[in-house]
Amino acid sequence: MRIALFAIFAASLITLATAQNLNPPSPNSTPPKIGPMAKPAPALQLTLSNPQVKVLRINLPPHGSVPIRREIHDYVLLAITGGSLDAGGNLVELAAGEPLVMRGGWSHTLRSRSEQPTSWVLVETTNALQPEKAVCGLGGANCTQFRFGKGDAGEYEENLLFETLSVRVSRIKLGAASGLPTHTDRRDHLVIAMKDCNLSVNGGAYDSKAGDSLWLRGALPEFRNTGAEPVQLVMMEIK
Repeated sequence: MRIALFAIFAASLITLATAQNLNPPSPNSTPPKIGPMAKPAPALQLTLSNPQVKVLRINLPPHGSVPIRREIHDYVLLAITGGSLDAGGNLVELAAGEPLVMRGGWSHTLRSRSEQPTSWVLVETTNALQPEKAVCGLGGANCTQFRFGKGDAGEYEENLLFETLSVRVSRIKLGAASGLPTHTDRRDHLVIAMKDCNLSVNGGAYDSKAGDSLWLRGALPEFRNTGAEPVQLVMMEIK
């Protein structure tokens, strides 16, 4: 498990390569018909925004990059697919479901070093993350909280990844047709799916794709995986 914290104030240069066609078409050839070109989807997409959190989805092609403006404060970057990433001048390798805490307030670039497309979720909280004052994780004391259960309600695992004065971030695993009995507190929760899943939460049904974010207000007396396959999620509790 690697949860890293970086504060690097360096500029990055992007070199763009161009290619030329060295074999011009025959003068007797018929020019191909060119239809309207579809606009590529932006690499950075706002998917959720409320007074407590802002969630952005990042989809990068191999060796693609996205600029992060200085207006974005400290944030959690969550790997959906996993991959190699140059995060503001620091090369990190993250598996799916691993978070990276980044300092905000400065312009920097997230650049993929992977040979395959990668997907990430960026979560910015209204309340400062204050990673330097972490209760556990992020270079401080190890987080020891690990909950699990197996019974008539199915089986689950809950592993605390890190906790600061403003958030708690945990990895949740739910077996097929299993429920999570541990979140009856009144905190609001942000849940991010690591794979496609079907959930039943407090009487509501949710069909989520990998990387989708779900904002849940208050306690979770009912939180179940209603699918036939195990699922993995990352849950952020807002203090």
